[in-house]
Amino acid sequence: MTQGWIAGGLSAVNADTATDLETLLGSAPVRWEGLNRYETAAAVAEAHVALSLADFGYVGIATGLN
Repeated sequence: MTQGWIAGGLSAVNADTATDLETLLGSAPVRWEGLNRYETAAAVAEAHVALSLADFGYVGIATGLN
């Protein structure tokens, strides 16, 4: 079994894609999402820190606009 993650809510990554990923992985992916793209970005960053995949010693800045 392999773990998978989805960055974004259903409007960014639809349910069919999540189902396809679950089929490929053999387990349901974890979806990181927020009420908007800023909260989603925070959720992704916090999850990476919690999983020891990153730390808050490095900062990325983005506007969140299209």
